[in-house]
Amino acid sequence: MAILIEKEIYLNVAEAGALIDRSKNTIYNRYKKWDWKAYKYDGAIMFKQKELEQWLKDRVKLKQ
Repeated sequence: MAILIEKEIYLNVAEAGALIDRSKNTIYNRYKKWDWKAYKYDGAIMFKQKELEQWLKDRVKLKQ
């Protein structure tokens, strides 16, 4: 369940996986390798949606 804190949307692992089209297991196994900053909320790992969207944009290359 995404949460909104001080105008920032935080995604849980499943939502982060859906955003980048990867499984929850992949997110758990690779978020540190990908240098994602993780936040804890009530024991759950969360990620800022804005940071994940920027990470994804940085990896998308336009074909010419």
